Amino acid sequence: VTEEQSQMFRLLRAFSEICEENGLRYFVVGGTLIGAVRHRGFIPWDDDIDVSMPLDDFRKFTELARELPGSFALQSEETDPRYPFVFAKLCDTRYAYDTGYDNHPMGVYIDIFPLIPARALSRRTKLIFDMISVSDYVLQVKLGWTEFVPYKKPLARAGFRMMNCLSATRLRRLIAGIYDEKSRSTLCSPGGAYSAEKEFFPAEWFAGAAKVGFEGVQFDAPQGWDEYLRRNYGNYMELPPVAERRSSHKK
Repeated sequence: VTEEQSQMFRLLRAFSEICEENGLRYFVVGGTLIGAVRHRGFIPWDDDIDVSMPLDDFRKFTELARELPGSFALQSEETDPRYPFVFAKLCDTRYAYDTGYDNHPMGVYIDIFPLIPARALSRRTKLIFDMISVSDYVLQVKLGWTEFVPYKKPLARAGFRMMNCLSATRLRRLIAGIYDEKSRSTLCSPGGAYSAEKEFFPAEWFAGAAKVGFEGVQFDAPQGWDEYLRRNYGNYMELPPVAERRSSHKK
């Protein structure tokens, strides 16, 4: 475990304790969940920690974050006008984390993704999700979090130019197109890095929690963790090719 991973792990433990003390639900997901199942801790080359929270719990946590102890800080669209993502970062400001771009996190961090009740995946919601993904990239470019790499397809380049004309406020409003407060069957993680097919979930997968070990500590995973991992990653117990065992979050 690297020093940076150790700092992230301390953040994860603190986050978990805050959630337990306040009755908030959370789940380790993505590469963090693969690491828990396959490595019993960090994937050796991983450089972040991912957790998801049901939308109501996510909102309550952001409220609690105003009184975070010590060097902890929550970076989100509410706390930082130059923050481009729809998810939040819980940061420890004592430890710098430089991505190589103009703007970057306030410190070593874990990503916290809201799980929103959503309309079922369809052509319409997939189109809106794709627009949200483009708007997320547009915001990152506009706010100095990444550099623009032109899309290969002319239509995608045209879409970028059109959305680049919109304000940050209007771009953020696109999420309303998939949100459905009354939905009990489908959840969506609009800030995720994958396609719509991998970011819409059966709500039953997250209806309860299962404990998984991560670096010797038990954390909550979605009760449908195996179905989630198999659908999104295939044979998740198999190591990827050596060329793909690298960080994806730094320049």
